[in-house]
Amino acid sequence: MSKKKYFKKSKIFEKKQNAKKKKNNKKDKLDINKILEDENYKVGTFRRKEKGFGFVNIGDDENEIFIGPRDTNKALDGDEVLIKIFKDAPLEDGHRTEGKVILIKKHSNDTIVGTFKKNKTFGFVVPDNKEISDDIYIPKKKHRE
Repeated sequence: MSKKKYFKKSKIFEKKQNAKKKKNNKKDKLDINKILEDENYKVGTFRRKEKGFGFVNIGDDENEIFIGPRDTNKALDGDEVLIKIFKDAPLEDGHRTEGKVILIKKHSNDTIVGTFKKNKTFGFVVPDNKEISDDIYIPKKKHRE
């Protein structure tokens, strides 16, 4: 391969790598303190239920925020999360304030016990803890054959 072609390919590769870094840095640059200036955003502890929905305690037990199953962002029980509140309904009607998990700030556990099941192209862990309602996807390159 000539030096000229190698140089062009390495520049293209470098641009792609820089684009990936910029994309990843956007997540790192998220200024939570600035976001929390908006009263619709709160940080709290997520409590997951077996059926997939959960609640976020934002410091006041009476004001737990309901998080529907599609809005958990795969947060697990005990995770510290950033949420956006999008519905505020009176508690006396049986409705709760609702929200959506925007970001998982800190996982409560780094270990999950369960049964590993292998497929041709991927694997997954079925957690023993029933409060973790989602199976955990494991790409083929991350598990042994």
